[in-house]
Amino acid sequence: MSEARSTKGERMSVTQRLCQKIDAVSFDSLPATVVDTARGAVMDGVANMLAGSQEPLASTLLSHLSRFPAAPGATVVGHSLRLDPFQAAFANGTFCHSMDFELMWYPPNHPTSPTLAAILALSELREVSGRDAIAALVAGFEIQGQLNQAIVDTGVRWPGGLHPPGLLGPFGAAVASTKLVELSVHQTQNALGIAASRAGGLMANTGTMTKSSHCGHSARVGLESALLAEVGYTASDDIFEATHGFNDVYFGGRLDLEPVVEAFGAPFRMVDPGMSVKKYPAQYPTHWSIDAALRIRSTGEFDPADIAQVTVEVGADNESARVERPTTGLAGKFSVSYTVAAALLDGVIDIDTFRDERLHSPDMQRTLEKVVIIKNPAVRAMDFAEAWSRVTVTLTDGSQHTARVDRPLGIWDNPLPWDLWVEKYQRCATRAVDADRAKEILARIERLEELSDLGRELTPLLSTQ
Repeated sequence: MSEARSTKGERMSVTQRLCQKIDAVSFDSLPATVVDTARGAVMDGVANMLAGSQEPLASTLLSHLSRFPAAPGATVVGHSLRLDPFQAAFANGTFCHSMDFELMWYPPNHPTSPTLAAILALSELREVSGRDAIAALVAGFEIQGQLNQAIVDTGVRWPGGLHPPGLLGPFGAAVASTKLVELSVHQTQNALGIAASRAGGLMANTGTMTKSSHCGHSARVGLESALLAEVGYTASDDIFEATHGFNDVYFGGRLDLEPVVEAFGAPFRMVDPGMSVKKYPAQYPTHWSIDAALRIRSTGEFDPADIAQVTVEVGADNESARVERPTTGLAGKFSVSYTVAAALLDGVIDIDTFRDERLHSPDMQRTLEKVVIIKNPAVRAMDFAEAWSRVTVTLTDGSQHTARVDRPLGIWDNPLPWDLWVEKYQRCATRAVDADRAKEILARIERLEELSDLGRELTPLLSTQ
């Protein structure tokens, strides 16, 4: 293959060639499987935004943002409030991640919340068709997925303490926005340079409201980066490979960026390996243990009050095994101990599992004291292709019940059936809107590519006006 060169005969930068790939993405170029997956991602993202808009986090966030209303402004999902498009993207992206219920990926990341929130906000600034929104979403997902995969393929350690959607999300939101405002290749390079200077998000905030704001922040700054580039705001035009740029600062220059360009869209990572649809509103490494605990609970062969001990074997690197005694319901989303105890006691894990009242109830506290986590160094819990978990319940009479889960339902190679995915949407959506409105929203998402103007035909339906 000959080297890509500019019109002056110089070899093009990685960033420039990547932006050419981004520029080439169009609805007509997308395989049907990609379009179907993108439509599902929009459904899942909207569901998360609607349900997330009713979470305690949302009322706290809006008590701040409502001090700065804007007219005509942009839709705040699940509310009548309107904000400027950047703050609306921030709010909606935060809502989308607030329950830890949005789509998951490998390598680990949540690409929906930054990307979709930016698209919805922009749809009320510019005329955005459903076809263009799908292409923008796909490109926004792909830049995040390819950068993340390059990290794994190169064998470079993920920058310690950084939350993936905080680091990669600004690029996803920026790329989606550049597609919708039809920036040139060079303008897109500038947009990515601007976005790179706004990336971050510390994992120390896991289990607090701030973790979700990483996704909202990514949506906001990605959207703004594209609009700044549109009017001529400048940035490094080779931000990925530049000295003191993305690769240099975060990875010491060791990241191999060539595969990011070469593999972009060949195939799109949202279909290969594919996305994981979450069944439970909890950090993904808990799902293996939840499935195992629910399998035991479903036998109906014992009374949870008779549990003497629960052992949960997970990989030693399982991020959700770090918090054995969460202090808030929100923190319980990131705890194998809590999610397993809740599954055994209640036989279900849903949004209301993670309320402070449930965490501090006497039966939950008694059961938590009986949970023992075994961290197996031979199991790679954060490599979702290799992870497994085993739950063993020992009863007071000495009998035991054991279940091991290798592939939780919803992971890319054990996909959640469409009817169960729609059921998830309905459960989430009707926390914010009535059943008829939820049905109408779903109907429009299901024919998304037929919509001519999202800002008139879809986005306003997500408010309570």
